[in-house]
Amino acid sequence: MVVDRNKLLAALKLVMPGVESGTAILDGADTFVFQDGNIYSYNNYISVTVPFPGDLKGAVKAADFFGLISRFAENDIKIAGKGTFWSIKCGGAKVDLVLLEESVTKNIQKMALNTEKWNVLPKRFFQGLSQVLMTSSKSSLSGIFGIHSVLVSTDEVRINWYDLDSSFKDSFWITDQAVKELIKLEGITQYILSDNWMHFQNDQGVIFSCKRLQQDKYPFGKIEKLISDNQYKAGDVANVFPDKLLAAINRSTALSMNIESYEAVRLTISSEGAEVYSERATGKYTEFVKWDAPMASISPMVIYIGVSMVEQGLRNSKSFYLKEFELKNKKVIRVIFKQEFGMQLVATLGAN
Repeated sequence: MVVDRNKLLAALKLVMPGVESGTAILDGADTFVFQDGNIYSYNNYISVTVPFPGDLKGAVKAADFFGLISRFAENDIKIAGKGTFWSIKCGGAKVDLVLLEESVTKNIQKMALNTEKWNVLPKRFFQGLSQVLMTSSKSSLSGIFGIHSVLVSTDEVRINWYDLDSSFKDSFWITDQAVKELIKLEGITQYILSDNWMHFQNDQGVIFSCKRLQQDKYPFGKIEKLISDNQYKAGDVANVFPDKLLAAINRSTALSMNIESYEAVRLTISSEGAEVYSERATGKYTEFVKWDAPMASISPMVIYIGVSMVEQGLRNSKSFYLKEFELKNKKVIRVIFKQEFGMQLVATLGAN
């Protein structure tokens, strides 16, 4: 079979998220499987299926095969099955590549889908994923939870909430790592939920599958109540953070404080603006940023907040309001970034 090198490389790049790097724990997780006009990968958490017409059949070491194909100088590659190996020719180069045992084929076959049951994704699904994704969460609740017409994420200090334009057929909970790979794919419009997996398909027939987490352990009810309790009410301090604030916070991180294992800064919110302050043994940093829009007279409010938290909030929306209340005889302030289709609730850290 003569294979177009560029088309093959493009297909291999799409299937790569299902390949384990380094030492694979699952036998076969570091392989490409060619079968039934598709290329498959499977690592027990992510599986990708990419259409690749032809009669190629066999499993090859992913890193070796990709490295080989990417280094060939000519575009036409001849691949012929020779029992236990593939004979590969490209220009003057000839390679005999040993085929591996197709140990993941049974797992792939178990995931066979009823293609008549694809559901249409909400139109703003990927916009929602980008807004709620937390890229470095270490919480046991990390990942994205979807239910009805809502996407939710939390690291137990922040809550991201996003309202979609339509509802899912069922609830699901998938990992941040799966979402990071999913949002790289273009043209995905459909999904299917099976018992253990969530499958997505794009307009080219590429199927991205990711393992579902145990959604009955996700505290959606508690999160929903927190979101309800922290809706804006008259009297809440509200304004729009100036564009210059994010840069000021970024500069202050050179002397950021460590609070509850978070890189943190202190913000003092007043009628005139926001003061950014950080301090460590080697020095102190202070910068004052004025409001762009006038603000009603208030008593200064001091909050300690994680840098990554406020940075994500500001990237999604500069509109904010503050919730002040008593919790266990202690004054607590929450920062809520208000977005067009949702909100991010950020708990301030324990120094205030």
